[in-house]
Amino acid sequence: ALGIPAGFVSNARTINIRTATSGNPDLSVEKADTLTLGGAFTPTFIPGLTATVDYYRIEIADAINVFGPQDILNNCVDLDTISNNFCSSITRAAGGDILQIRRQQINVSQLRRTGIDFAVNYNIDMASSGQLNLALVGTRTLEVETVVAPGTVTGSAILDQNGEFGFPKWKARFSANWELERLSLTGTLNYLSNMV
Repeated sequence: ALGIPAGFVSNARTINIRTATSGNPDLSVEKADTLTLGGAFTPTFIPGLTATVDYYRIEIADAINVFGPQDILNNCVDLDTISNNFCSSITRAAGGDILQIRRQQINVSQLRRTGIDFAVNYNIDMASSGQLNLALVGTRTLEVETVVAPGTVTGSAILDQNGEFGFPKWKARFSANWELERLSLTGTLNYLSNMV
C-alpha cells in the first residue's frame, strides 16, 4: 500500500533522515460542540447580592496537534488506511526509502472539557463609612480529557489531566474593595487546588 517494492531494505540505519518542522496550509478549522446552562439569582431579601452558576461542556474534534517523527511513522502504518494525515507528512524516494518527515500541525486530536463556573457579588452600602464590594468567582473543573490521536496505537488512549499541573480541579478568586470618597482599598486572594 505504501508503494514499497518486495524485498525492500531500508537505509534508515545507515543515514540520517531529514526532519522538517513547518506550518501546514492544509489545516482546517477545529470543530466544537458546546453546551452551556446557567442561572442567575438576585434575592430581594438580601439587597446587593447577586449569584450566577454556569455549567459548560466543550468537545473539540479535529483539534490541532504536533507529533514527533517516530509517532508520525507509527501512526501512518498503524491506521486502517494510509490515506491519513500522518502518511501525508512522509516523503519517500522511488525505491521506498524515507527522504523526509515533516513535523507540522495537523487536525487529529480530540479534547473534552466540562465544568461549573460560579460567581457571587455582594455590594454593601455603609452610608457615611463608604461602600464595600465583595466578589467571589471560581471554577470547578469536572473533566479535562485529551485523545491525542484517536484510532492509533500510540495515541488512542484517553489522557485524563483533571487535577494535573496546569489543570487544577478548583480555581477561585476572592476580592474585597472598600471605597470612601476619593479613597479606595482593594485586596485579592487567588486560590488553586493542589495539582499532581
